[in-house]
Amino acid sequence: MAPFRSYRSSKMELMVPADGKLHAVVGRTLEEQSQHQVKLVTKLLAGPNGFLTHLPSNQPPSIAFWNKLRQGYLTGARVLPHQSDQSTSRAGSDKPSDIKAEKTNTALERLLKMIPVGREIIAHLWLVHTPSVGNLASTSKGCSDAVAIYVSRFNLPSGSYQDCDWLPSQLKCMDEAQRATIGIGGIGRNLFVRGKDPNVETSIKGFPTAWASIVEREKLNELAEQNRTTNHQIYMAFIPFLMADKLLNAVEESWRCRHEEIGLSPTDTNAVRDTYLREMNYNIPMLRSLCQYGGALRALQLHEVPMMDLRMVELVLSACPVLEALGIVKCELLHVADVNPLLDILYRRSKETGKKWKSLQFYPRSYIGPLYNRTGTHIVSWDPLSTNVETSLLITVFWAIMKAIPLGIDLVSEGQAFRKFLDLVPMVPGEIAVFLHHVHSWLDKAKSSETDNILPGIAESLEDQVLLSMLLGTKERKRMEKHLRAMYFNDKYECCRCGCEMLAILFRSEMKLRAAGHRVCRICDLRLELDGENHHRLHDKRTMMDHFLSSPKDTREKTAPTDKELLEVLAPPHRNPFIAPPYLESICRAEAIVHYRKLPKVQDLIDPDRNFDILGASGQAAVFDADEKGSQLCGIYLDHPTLTQQTLYADLGVQNMARIRSQSWEHVIWKNYFKDAGLAAHQEAALAAGDEPPKPAGFW
Repeated sequence: MAPFRSYRSSKMELMVPADGKLHAVVGRTLEEQSQHQVKLVTKLLAGPNGFLTHLPSNQPPSIAFWNKLRQGYLTGARVLPHQSDQSTSRAGSDKPSDIKAEKTNTALERLLKMIPVGREIIAHLWLVHTPSVGNLASTSKGCSDAVAIYVSRFNLPSGSYQDCDWLPSQLKCMDEAQRATIGIGGIGRNLFVRGKDPNVETSIKGFPTAWASIVEREKLNELAEQNRTTNHQIYMAFIPFLMADKLLNAVEESWRCRHEEIGLSPTDTNAVRDTYLREMNYNIPMLRSLCQYGGALRALQLHEVPMMDLRMVELVLSACPVLEALGIVKCELLHVADVNPLLDILYRRSKETGKKWKSLQFYPRSYIGPLYNRTGTHIVSWDPLSTNVETSLLITVFWAIMKAIPLGIDLVSEGQAFRKFLDLVPMVPGEIAVFLHHVHSWLDKAKSSETDNILPGIAESLEDQVLLSMLLGTKERKRMEKHLRAMYFNDKYECCRCGCEMLAILFRSEMKLRAAGHRVCRICDLRLELDGENHHRLHDKRTMMDHFLSSPKDTREKTAPTDKELLEVLAPPHRNPFIAPPYLESICRAEAIVHYRKLPKVQDLIDPDRNFDILGASGQAAVFDADEKGSQLCGIYLDHPTLTQQTLYADLGVQNMARIRSQSWEHVIWKNYFKDAGLAAHQEAALAAGDEPPKPAGFW
């Protein structure tokens, strides 16, 4: 990267202001942003109170080196002397300060309990910075009670849905006073849904409980056999259960034999919980609660909700017609490449309901890695991907920004959930800030050019910087020439998967050799890689969702899509010279409509008459639970919060090891801060020998 220069050069160079001041959306100078990211990464690599010691300059640190560095955190977090002093001084704070704080809290509690005022305060905080609502509730018991007036909470592991998950038949049997109580204390305008709680032992409810008991399974088998000759229709309804039960018996028997070989008792499997059966059990009561009492819901936060993929998001939104603020935080089946399909869903909902979106707080799933024997901290994925993650991610984020602008959604300003995720993605510290700086500097000028005359040279220069910043992490960027600018902006390819037409240089270089109908863009590259991840049983979880969302009735429209449907199925982007959406009659738009129409209605999914379908779908979860129990007892942890292991780089079967290593923070930090130790001496030696001196690491 180079500062602004006055002399002419044939190369297209990425630039930032000489003083390091970046666009307001970044919120920091380049130096401040770099330091901020290094502090975050230090906590990831060395623990909350750890620090990066001198890393070797001759070769990347080994796994054993990082294990030793984290050892202090693993055996007990170290407290630095100055932190201990601060905590002591806080503990011995004088009474007047405590009295003053108590008076402030009392006044705040009274203010929050004034219904019109408190409601607007909570609504504003939710839109501006959702975590602030939780911070406010934690200041005192009174504030917590006051916030609870306006914010409902679903705790899925504990089965707490604020009494909103009653069956319609049960509601009819209630007296009017009890139904009114549920209506008053129901969901309201703001809802926080917690999907993970390690301190809660979850019980399985409804029809899926049959899978947790061998006795119940035997009873259902007997019932099915009784109806085999007498009632063929009921017997056919039992078929999904019978097939799943047969598979479950085979899996249990296989592991039973394996456990006997190593001397384990059959009762040892009781120590492992039925994780997937419990998590599949959350969907129906959550959807039923939202469908019955979500009519007034305006703000929704989904935090670590299991089995929450794009299809479930669309179903949840269809049950909340006036929703205007959505938060999705660390839901395992939603990765960073889902941000653009998610914006498409929000656009479709806004067209159907006529409501404008005020906020989207999207924090995709992220992975730090195991505590011991971590091969790399990749964040975007568990193991490194075979594609260029850095460039693919930047182009994906650019397209998301373009789609978010017409929706009125801010994705990347400082403090936004998506921005916090981006700050943790392994890149040279400060690189994401430079990218956002150039994108928003160009956007500002593009908006002003609609009313003011802007010199063509300035507009072209800003576009060049956006293009160069999207190509960070590629060799092509360093070879780009100014006199070839027209070629860069005129040559375009169409992606065979998403149908978008974008600059040819944004595609992988090997795509030039492919036929026109077989070129895949980097956005789809990244999404395909993340969709294909199989660690933590991700593929099995998607299979469970396929079974759960299979519609009992074929309610799809068979008519050809209208022009209105084709136009509104994808979110329209802000006009730009880099990427264009699929044209109206493209196959991609038609396929998106078919996919949308295949989705079942919420009312069909929660219908009590669908018990047999739920029983069959939960049977798939029971099979995976049995397999997970068996493997864990043998010391194999395929899906465990801390004990699942990463794949060694040598076992990935990837030839380009440099690309693999560059996706981890361990390598990025070493390369940019420790590899060049003694660089000056190497440069002097090279100059003395008449060779070209080595350059320091960085994205310039």
